Amino acid sequence: MNEKKRKLIEAGMKLVAAKGYHSTSIQEISEEAGVSKGTFYIYFQSKEDFVTTAYGYFHDLIYREFRQINMEDHSPRKQVERQINFLLSCVDKYKEIIIMYFQEHISIGENTDKLAETSKRESFIWMRDNILTIYGDQVEAYLADLVIQMEGILHGYMKWVVLEDIEIDKERLGAFVLNRMDSLVRGVVAGEEAPLITLESFPAGYRFDPPQSSQTMEEILEVFRGKVNSLAIPEQKRSQLLEALKAMEQEAGSDAPNHVVIQGLFSHFSRYPEVQEECRKLAALWNIELLD
Repeated sequence: MNEKKRKLIEAGMKLVAAKGYHSTSIQEISEEAGVSKGTFYIYFQSKEDFVTTAYGYFHDLIYREFRQINMEDHSPRKQVERQINFLLSCVDKYKEIIIMYFQEHISIGENTDKLAETSKRESFIWMRDNILTIYGDQVEAYLADLVIQMEGILHGYMKWVVLEDIEIDKERLGAFVLNRMDSLVRGVVAGEEAPLITLESFPAGYRFDPPQSSQTMEEILEVFRGKVNSLAIPEQKRSQLLEALKAMEQEAGSDAPNHVVIQGLFSHFSRYPEVQEECRKLAALWNIELLD
């Protein structure tokens, strides 16, 4: 990321966390970052766009490192321990963005709301899949309960780190949390107690449901973004693909979409077989012919 853009994001996060979204001006963000107000508009269309980008910056930072850890030669349990430790370090370093999000009790904008919902779903799926991988089929009936309990443990520690500046050993949290999960798993399995809640109670995006032919555009785009984020490609190229996908979505949603432009944007994905199914679904939905 461009250094000036990064400085604007980090300076703005601190200001909004301290003063609130509506009480912080673009001029103040620019001055805090040591750049002109005009420079702010080079990178962001508005204050809402700034906040959405800041959330995205934090989100992408975490999941890039998660993907990197998954590529290392560790057991699934050790990978999750390392990911939790990194998450704590990241939350501690960028606690302003957490405060900024939770102190704003109103909707800042549609894009920010969508990103927050995507982040919540990805976090749930990350815990769901890792619990199943670590503990096996014995916990399948209890997955929803165990995810909620793991989420509660993690959120509890993160809350005290962010809001009260409590110091926690960043190298111990991952192992400590999974040791607590060991106890919870032994309890529910040995007790043979009926689950309190099941995955079937959650919306489709949280379950193991196979993709449906009647997927909405939003659902297809969400899967598309997830697959792009999972591609084994350089981060600069990943950013370019995500920008192309965003531009495609904006053009298709305009009052007079330019099909030639959308076709050109689709071509960015032609060399990646992993996303061709989503390309075909969107093209059919938008009545666009894919170029060979």
